Amino acid sequence: FYVLTHSYSPVFCNDIETPKAVYSKDNQIIIYGYEGYQFVLYDESGKAVSTFQSTNKNFSIKPNIPSGLYILKGNNATECISYKVML
Repeated sequence: FYVLTHSYSPVFCNDIETPKAVYSKDNQIIIYGYEGYQFVLYDESGKAVSTFQSTNKNFSIKPNIPSGLYILKGNNATECISYKVML
């Protein structure tokens, strides 16, 4: 007589996507989830007014530019993104 038992280990999926967001607060641009992306900030006329790289998962920058509506474009090796940002 014998008893056959099974032991199951949970399998975790490591490819869950990190939430991503871009928003402005107190004249800062807060960028969450875009670590390693290169960014260019454009004014309403299409002129590039600031460039920077997001160096960590939760990155913020306070560009020295007047208040207004801007377009933030970013990219890495596989993805291009764009956001409207009001400063």
